[in-house]
Amino acid sequence: MDRGQAAEPPRLTLVAHCAERLGAMQAGTAGLVSATVATVDGFAVASTLADRHEVDRLAAMSGSIAALAAA
Repeated sequence: MDRGQAAEPPRLTLVAHCAERLGAMQAGTAGLVSATVATVDGFAVASTLADRHEVDRLAAMSGSIAALAAA
């Protein structure tokens, strides 16, 4: 890394990495329409969906399902 440049925050690096990997997975998998990475508490990290509202809804539902499965 160049000393003149500030390091990118770790969270942004993780989000960028997840988005890159999702794009590669979608491009390399026939029939895959979209993919999302979400936290267990229902927050979206990265997604290939274009509609942000749909991403948030999917992440929330995933968090709910994870909570029910853990109960």
